[in-house]
Amino acid sequence: MSTTYHKNFESNECKTTTENSKTSSIQQAKLEEYRTLRQEILDLEKIQHEITLFIFTGVSAIYALAFNSNELYLLFICYMILVPLRCRHIFYHEMVTKIATYICVAIEKDIRGLNWESKTHTGKADDSKGENEFQPIRIHYYMYSIVAWCTAVLIAQHTVTDCSISIYIKLGIIISTIFLSCVVSRYDWLLLHESANVRVYYKNAWENIFNSTSNTSENSSDVSSQNLS
Repeated sequence: MSTTYHKNFESNECKTTTENSKTSSIQQAKLEEYRTLRQEILDLEKIQHEITLFIFTGVSAIYALAFNSNELYLLFICYMILVPLRCRHIFYHEMVTKIATYICVAIEKDIRGLNWESKTHTGKADDSKGENEFQPIRIHYYMYSIVAWCTAVLIAQHTVTDCSISIYIKLGIIISTIFLSCVVSRYDWLLLHESANVRVYYKNAWENIFNSTSNTSENSSDVSSQNLS
């Protein structure tokens, strides 16, 4: 009886050691995945900063050229920089949100000590409703809109005083600048007010994917057990 007990004890101990080793290996794999994804987020944020720097450098150069040559219609080129690069900026922002929600759903809940993505966007840590006491800091969300509307005002003033073009062309130029400025403002507004909704969307999407995967694994396990029996 003692021998049988000893064998059962060794078997259970070996099984427990194997399970602990398996759990440790899974956590190590998730931790490595976490490091990789965090680096990818940093790379995407670096690209966003580079886009912002390129936009303001390009717009500044166009302003200098337009005023030096007294051809303010050159300011139209600003919109060729603002609109497409703002779209690209939002794309990278969405990719960051997608990765961040994956980290929150798939990694942080299983590894103790990792909670940045899980805690940042809950309660007071998330300032998506504009409750930050230092409100002026939120102006940076609308910097592209400010540049776009300043450009529109300068072009409109120059157009009104230009006697070499007809009234219809003047109207076309003014309407075009207003439309393009509205597009830029719309992008700024979406980035500020819809980021939380985008985050919820991706979080729900990841949870649905992992839940369906878990259910599939459980069903496969039940089928295997029935076949063995």
